[in-house]
Amino acid sequence: MTSSLSVIVLFENHEQCLAGCLDSVIDNHLATEIILVNGGSTDGSTAIARSYESKYPNITLTKQPYRGVAAARNHGVGKAHGEYVIFVSGDDKIGGASLGKLYCIGSAAQADMVCGLIIDQRTSRVIDSCPTHLYDQVMPGIEGFTALVKANAYNPLPYGYMYRKEWLEQCNLSFDEESINADEFWMQSAFLFANKVLFTSIAFYYLAPKPLLIHDIDLDGPPHAKDLLRTGALLFDLAKSYSFEESQRIYNSCIYANALRVYMSGFRIVTALRTHSIFELPTHNMHSFKEIKNDISSEISSLCQMYYSRASDFEQEYQAWLNNPCDPIVSNMTEVELEQKRIILVYNGPAWQHYEDTLANLPPNYVITLDRKYKDRAFAIVFYMPGLNEHLYGDIEKPEGQIWIRWNMEPETKFLWMLNEELNDVFDLRMDYHSYADIVCPYYAGFKVSKIALNITPEQKKNKICMLISSRVNQSRREEYVAELMQYVDIDSYGRLYKNSSMEGEDKGWESKIALYGQYKFVIAFENSILEDYVTEKLYDPLLAGSVPIYMGAPNVHEFTPASDCLINTDYFTSPKELASYLKQCYEDDTEYMKYHRWREEPWNETFVKKVEIQDESPFIRLCQVLDGKDSDQ
Repeated sequence: MTSSLSVIVLFENHEQCLAGCLDSVIDNHLATEIILVNGGSTDGSTAIARSYESKYPNITLTKQPYRGVAAARNHGVGKAHGEYVIFVSGDDKIGGASLGKLYCIGSAAQADMVCGLIIDQRTSRVIDSCPTHLYDQVMPGIEGFTALVKANAYNPLPYGYMYRKEWLEQCNLSFDEESINADEFWMQSAFLFANKVLFTSIAFYYLAPKPLLIHDIDLDGPPHAKDLLRTGALLFDLAKSYSFEESQRIYNSCIYANALRVYMSGFRIVTALRTHSIFELPTHNMHSFKEIKNDISSEISSLCQMYYSRASDFEQEYQAWLNNPCDPIVSNMTEVELEQKRIILVYNGPAWQHYEDTLANLPPNYVITLDRKYKDRAFAIVFYMPGLNEHLYGDIEKPEGQIWIRWNMEPETKFLWMLNEELNDVFDLRMDYHSYADIVCPYYAGFKVSKIALNITPEQKKNKICMLISSRVNQSRREEYVAELMQYVDIDSYGRLYKNSSMEGEDKGWESKIALYGQYKFVIAFENSILEDYVTEKLYDPLLAGSVPIYMGAPNVHEFTPASDCLINTDYFTSPKELASYLKQCYEDDTEYMKYHRWREEPWNETFVKKVEIQDESPFIRLCQVLDGKDSDQ
């Protein structure tokens, strides 16, 4: 059978969505063979697969016993006859006509790998993509990999790519069937072996929201952690085995960065194993990074150091628990004292030093603990949602009467499990940035009104526009907007996004950022996501510094500002070009510019002042107040 493309569909208990997945592939009208690999389904998805196999001659249902995702992919590739192959999960979909577009341009370029965009099925937002400056570029795999790492946009998952089958066979690229995290090493190897990688802006892979149900999750934490640390060691050895010319040191550095990222993920899971029996850390080579860190390219050194520091912090946190595997706050109490307290368990929160102020002012009838051995007797449990998928191992039963709180300050669209309705139904209270939350916990917490710069004059502002964006989360499409805006006005960029400037002197973190912003008339304040109530420090830092934020983000942002005229909203302009024209007018007209500073000497929005005052109190103290209120309501 000759085919342009082989689509390898892996399914397991996908009865509700497998037909939609297959229809989306069939509707692409490409000479395609579809290879179905059954992951041991116990529902009706096998019957659905058989019905499609009988109806369509280009569909084959594999008969090989399922031995895991890695083995399934290897088996699918072995059955494939197409010039190219892609991997699809049975609950995901393929965009209409996208496969034909990918195949045509990929085949014409004889690319080994063709990259497209991954879209969230629920929101239709792009959730994974390469930087826009790579669109339509063809380059060697190691260069493409380096560009992604530098942009913090590397995705170690095989979805979202099309692969040339002959090249896979020539390189003997197969997934390690003994590894739980086989994708990590496979993708790294694929980029290193690829002669040509083509990056496109074609939206083709539509990712379904993945289930994460507290009562249904069954991840085996210790093997997962051990395998990640093993993979990190393999990647570290891979980095050591590659020797490049001095001018190409960036490539080797990026491999180290990826290895350290994997180590960070592994040690993050290790810290979640504190309720398990003692977990013996496998041998690893992460700390040999100290010996070679001076050889790391300057372009990637900060990223490597960040991954290394976070991994080391997680490891040290676990080692500290080994030495004293009990929460000192609770363990120092007698059983009689504990019986008189309401225990709030922070299931996966940060380290204890972040709770010092809270503990000092906590109502006397409450105690906060991180020790999960108290999960059954806790009055309430707080789950930090962004890290839930990495910290939750094994079933957790909810005792009758226990109160569960979902804690989050991040946009839900970054973490798809937060949108799972079944998951959300098990929580009793919300502690997040939404104005309707039971305990409002936004980014403007900690915003000190008293520190706002007043009495601003045009003469203080020597420079025009600056930007400090390093995260490549781009659900707001801010990257594209900035790229176009920079065609019409000069922007000094100090972050990893379109970097063209560097800070002088010692970097003291937030203090240095505020000092930098204070030198500029305008600061780019673009949120990574556009959602109601999602307003972050990106808005407030320029206001504190005495600059004017150019804002892109929450549609209701003016509910969160001291005055309506303290920012320039991109929504008020039809295009980046129109915005650029207005900014140039402000450069030349001090009166026009200073109208964005009048608010500093006028009465502020009372609603805003009240919001800020409320946030001066720890959200956990306000949680206690809400919990007491629930008692009075009963």
